[in-house]
Amino acid sequence: MTSMGTVSELWRYPVKSMLGERCEALRMEERGVEGDRLFAVRDTKGKFGSGKSTRRFRPNLVIDVPGTGLVEQAWLGKRLYVGKEVELEVYATTERCGMVAFAQSELPEEPGILRHISQQSGLKFGVYARVVVPGIVHFHDSVALKG
Repeated sequence: MTSMGTVSELWRYPVKSMLGERCEALRMEERGVEGDRLFAVRDTKGKFGSGKSTRRFRPNLVIDVPGTGLVEQAWLGKRLYVGKEVELEVYATTERCGMVAFAQSELPEEPGILRHISQQSGLKFGVYARVVVPGIVHFHDSVALKG
């Protein structure tokens, strides 16, 4: 199995819909990233916030790979081996909603983002993966694809 990329960013979002934190390492557990989205905030009307953060797409792992376009969509049904410990199974594409276009902290409102994703990929951008083998992922870990 040969490396196909490296981990270029790691993020954890302790409070759903709030600013996340960039990390040097993350512990991946069966339910996902340890300490991720444990809490949610409600407004005075009892509604939960959704999707607002300084990173529009709120990824936990960003993997730098060669190629252009939506290369991650070819990973569906395959396994990612991240670093020395973690194994992930890619099981679905991520369908994006209008929240990615809203103003988020220092990012201005950008309605063209969602329009572009819709035109290019039918709102599919990114993938979901389940943790098959838990462990710790580090910034700059190598990532291999199998399956």
